[in-house]
Amino acid sequence: MRVRSRVFSRPLSTDGSVWKALAAEIRAHPPPHAHPRLGSLYMIALAEGRRRLRTYHTIDEERRDDLVHDLLLAELPALLAATRPLTFFRVALRNRARTWLRRCDARVEGGGSEEEAGGAAVEDAMIERLDGARALAKLSPRERSVLIDVGLGEDRDAIARAHGVSAAAVHQIVSRARKRLNAPHARRRAR
Repeated sequence: MRVRSRVFSRPLSTDGSVWKALAAEIRAHPPPHAHPRLGSLYMIALAEGRRRLRTYHTIDEERRDDLVHDLLLAELPALLAATRPLTFFRVALRNRARTWLRRCDARVEGGGSEEEAGGAAVEDAMIERLDGARALAKLSPRERSVLIDVGLGEDRDAIARAHGVSAAAVHQIVSRARKRLNAPHARRRAR
């Protein structure tokens, strides 16, 4: 795929060699945010992001551009330091898109009105939420935090680093929290 840059008149290719060359050039002359070739990197990143995120039909073009922009702002030093910047960009963009979609799904599932659902369904949902809130209140702050991070799709190694524990400890915390959360449901089913 070839993109015509607004900054430079020649077309820019989006293959890995162009990404490596641009990353090396920008990295060689700090600060990266002030480098004149950053515009070229932004243009090919935008084109690549639009192309990569086309398969996510629920993400409109404006949101795709926002995801690319946010990724470049947050991860520019890591992108420039990567041995394969194009691959780094693709993986990071995919992860950001999936995280955004998960958060949108969580907001949609959490919302809802009585008119949409009907009386009995709303009552059942409220009882379930209250049961869930009571169960979450029984968890320690660390268990709640880890469980929420896992539920949002965060990487367990990143969660472990954030909490200062090992990945195995995160797995154990999640397992213990899930058992504690499922215990009231298991007793109800046994009756």
